[in-house]
Amino acid sequence: MVKRLLKKFYAKAKGIVPWAREQERVTVSGLVGEESVFKESITQECEKTLEKFQKRMPTVRSISVHVKSSGAAGAGKKLFELKGTLRLDNGELFVGVSGKDLYEALTRMLYELGEEVKRAQSFRQEKNATREVVQKKKFWVFR
Repeated sequence: MVKRLLKKFYAKAKGIVPWAREQERVTVSGLVGEESVFKESITQECEKTLEKFQKRMPTVRSISVHVKSSGAAGAGKKLFELKGTLRLDNGELFVGVSGKDLYEALTRMLYELGEEVKRAQSFRQEKNATREVVQKKKFWVFR
């Protein structure tokens, strides 16, 4: 009953209270300076991947990517660190990747998140599968 009342409250409060609104599906943060140009393309790639994840596992809600870059841009020795968080109904999955190319690191991060989704899905299927109960053998000990 409490869940039903909370659901009603959140449905009515979405337009009034800012924290009750639904979260964005894709969040990209950490891009500074000239790197902010890549935000739209990263968002599009994450949207495509998020749709694939939702087909495989309907509990997937959103994805967030944080990009951290280090090194000099002119020297060509820039290193990108990406941290990805995939939010599910019942938890979160985290992945961290680094690479010299932003899109290569993004692709690898999305691949790793896909592997985590597969692992979580197989774990969920194993948990829900009925297991055959094996009867224990009884040993009698006489003294």
